[in-house]
Amino acid sequence: MRLEWVPNIERFVPEWRTLHSNLPMAHPFHSPEWVTAWYETAGRLFWPRILAGYEGKDLVMVWPFASTLRTWYIAGSGVSDYLEPLSRRPVELEGIVDQITELRPALVDLHQLPEDLPTWPGAEKFYQATCLRKDLPNNISEVMRGLSPSLQQDIAKAGRNGSLQFDWVEPRRFFPIFFELHRQRWARKHLPGAFLLRGRRRFHEAVAERGERILRTGLLTYEGEPIGAMYGLVSGNRAFFYQTGFLPEHSRLSPGSVMIADFMKRGIEEGLSTFDFLRGDERYKQRWRPNSRCQSVRQIWPADASIVAKAAVMHHHIDRWLRDKLEA
Repeated sequence: MRLEWVPNIERFVPEWRTLHSNLPMAHPFHSPEWVTAWYETAGRLFWPRILAGYEGKDLVMVWPFASTLRTWYIAGSGVSDYLEPLSRRPVELEGIVDQITELRPALVDLHQLPEDLPTWPGAEKFYQATCLRKDLPNNISEVMRGLSPSLQQDIAKAGRNGSLQFDWVEPRRFFPIFFELHRQRWARKHLPGAFLLRGRRRFHEAVAERGERILRTGLLTYEGEPIGAMYGLVSGNRAFFYQTGFLPEHSRLSPGSVMIADFMKRGIEEGLSTFDFLRGDERYKQRWRPNSRCQSVRQIWPADASIVAKAAVMHHHIDRWLRDKLEA
């Protein structure tokens, strides 16, 4: 495979989108819609660098990076749950390492990589998260039959409530409502939630402007007023449960479970084979009886006594401590 740095991202996007659309195991964090939105918003202070792999004239691999002050990250870090390369072939890290080390980085900090991806030579590897997945059957009734009686009862009760309605809506209408519902949910815990910073919200708004291909956004209303919001994604043969927001005072209506059930139903209707709960193995996800899981890791190079490496390792441990507290 021939590796080269992409000289013009805008011209490269159509070729990249075609590769992403044709790979069954591609995820939305691979997509040009997601990554270019990150470059323009959350990653605007970084230098965008995309490594492309070709076999003859055929594009077979894309791995977008970002660098600043000789520190390298994978583009999408901080908002993405998977960050391995988009590739038709098993990844051989050696050539990629050579391409980056030729540019003399002081630190390479790679987040959300699959556990079985080869380790960067001389890097230190840390556990980062567990992701849960559930195979989708041919109809939603089969999903319901496999759930606990209590969860079945919650969803059935909501289905009998004539004042409760779930609808899929356009992303631009969805996001202002979603941000507010998410804020109110986390305010109940005296925490800011994931979208406190304007830059983080602007990123998702930028995805909304270009990402209808990968977005699945819906609102749950009660007596005509929004009480819940589902932020979903699709890519390849999978549906991805990214985030929800709902009003805590309506928790008796089981809004989270209702929205997940509707998203699973839509995934089945679209012919998808897997429902991915993404990062975190919280109890409410386990109620859906996922049948597989994966581990993601963070690789930090160099794993030595350099100041930048020590700072990155310290950041990792602080980040894990905060996540454990928030997910407790």
